Amino acid sequence: MAQGGNVRKGFTIYLLILFFIILAALLGCIVAMLFSPFTNILGFQYYVYNYSDIFKETDAGQAYNLDNISVINVDTNSANVTLQRRYDVDQLYIEFTATSKGFAKADQNTDFNHYIEYDETAKALNISVHEPEGFIRFENNVNINLLLPMVDASEDFDNIDLYINTNTGNIYIGNNATDDLNPNLKYDTKIKNLYITMNDGSLRFAENSTNEFENLRINIGDGRVTSDKDISFSNSLSINSNSARFDLANLAYTSTMNHNMHINLNLDDAIFYADSIIGNLNLNMRGGHFIVDGVEGSINSNSAITQMSNGRITIGSVAGNISLPYANNSDITIDSMTEGSQAYIHATGGNITINSLKGMAWLETTSGKVDVTTYSDGLEIITTSGAINLVYDVDTVSDVVLKSNSGRINAFVRSNLSCVMKFHDKDGIYYDDDNGPSTVNLILHDIGFQNPAIINNGLDANSMLFYSNGRITVDLIETTAL
Repeated sequence: MAQGGNVRKGFTIYLLILFFIILAALLGCIVAMLFSPFTNILGFQYYVYNYSDIFKETDAGQAYNLDNISVINVDTNSANVTLQRRYDVDQLYIEFTATSKGFAKADQNTDFNHYIEYDETAKALNISVHEPEGFIRFENNVNINLLLPMVDASEDFDNIDLYINTNTGNIYIGNNATDDLNPNLKYDTKIKNLYITMNDGSLRFAENSTNEFENLRINIGDGRVTSDKDISFSNSLSINSNSARFDLANLAYTSTMNHNMHINLNLDDAIFYADSIIGNLNLNMRGGHFIVDGVEGSINSNSAITQMSNGRITIGSVAGNISLPYANNSDITIDSMTEGSQAYIHATGGNITINSLKGMAWLETTSGKVDVTTYSDGLEIITTSGAINLVYDVDTVSDVVLKSNSGRINAFVRSNLSCVMKFHDKDGIYYDDDNGPSTVNLILHDIGFQNPAIINNGLDANSMLFYSNGRITVDLIETTAL
């Protein structure tokens, strides 16, 4: 038995010695690669860059004159792209910097290359960079900086289409800092048309970006888009995203809108915050959140192909029409809708809330709940099993229909309301004296159950229609000033 134990012990020692030999060899290879960058050692290499250079002119020796440039194309994979102003610049400069290091396989391209091509015929400036590839990156800080001067007569991009295409890099537009002691310095940055395409990264409009465009298009998969300053456009705004987060100030047209001018927001599962939006919206989303303090314009959302699912729309105020035909299991909350506005919302399990309605609304859901406070007639609410809670703060009725197969209907009306209330089961059959009192609860002028119930000498033309097999309750509210 002792002999077997000695064999096992000797074998364990052998394995430990072998392990330390392999570890020492591996560490030796790593040290060799660190001291000999870009050398192929056992199929691997170490790369390191600490590079910075500025370019001021074309290969032909001509300065980059923005009067002779109509389009700037920037293409990169993971490099950051910045457009800003700087003290030490007197024209358009293009700066490349790279501080990167890591390990790569021998067959990976660890070259850092940048290219600038000026197409005089197309008046196009094409800028690209190749970042070193690797499977371990200790640092990967590669930048393309488009630099403009800080003088009061400085150049601008106000006649240029700027295209930036990156995969995982960040994009920064404008300067954050200002120098109050030098009022002649220029910090804001104008761009005629800006087209952004990025997969995963951060797009930041800095404090001193002008954010006035003819056209602005942002395509981003994941990542974040932020702007503390208003964004305006004279022709179009288009945003496409899978799951990015947007934190924006005000979005607005600067030109007179027509029915063909729409802001296109294809947000999928994105989270979208904005202070306000002025313009007609084509809003398409599946899940995600759309949260805006106020919208001045129409909102048209989704199609049968791109239906909502478990999303949330929260809007402070709407001055226009809103159409959400495929809200499905999504929650819709609108704080107020102005006079003349209209709402068409169709959901399934989602809840619909309009806290102050001064226009017309047609609302339908299956199992979701509907809560509405209205100051205007012209209202139809339909549910299958969901509850309907209506505060009807109006003197007369023109066209009000409340339907629920089995859900409870709670209506609160003014004491001076003049109308005729008619109560039916879900199939439209009048409740009679036998089944009415058990289903309909009129807490109204102590009149008891009547069908139809004539309220304050209301006329038949001013009817409020109830349809439900569930409980129907009509109660009073205090009269309030509009």
